[in-house]
Amino acid sequence: MSDFGAATPHEEPSDAAHAAVRDALPALLHGRVTTSARAELDAHLARCAECEAEYRTLAAIRELYATPAPAISVDRIAAAVRARTAAPATIVSPAIAPPAIAPPAVVRATPVPPRRAPAW
Repeated sequence: MSDFGAATPHEEPSDAAHAAVRDALPALLHGRVTTSARAELDAHLARCAECEAEYRTLAAIRELYATPAPAISVDRIAAAVRARTAAPATIVSPAIAPPAIAPPAVVRATPVPPRRAPAW
């Protein structure tokens, strides 16, 4: 019996074989397995839909991470910030100025005595 499959092509692989294949999938994906191990893994993937689906998922994730991120130009961002902060402030004309805030309500000058409880 091999490390990655059944003793014969018609025999169902054990759970341990599936676990060994799942553990070896990243190495297979990155080309870090021997030629004989690759042949065994390819044979297992050809007959096991579950492990083959997991391999395809890992390959798709690897492809997503292989896509380069968009370039960020720190110099362009700094120039835009400097240009925006160097612009003169806009002066609001008194004719279109917002209305003044209303004065606060009149506050009593004398305190209100505390209420007494009724004497019933």
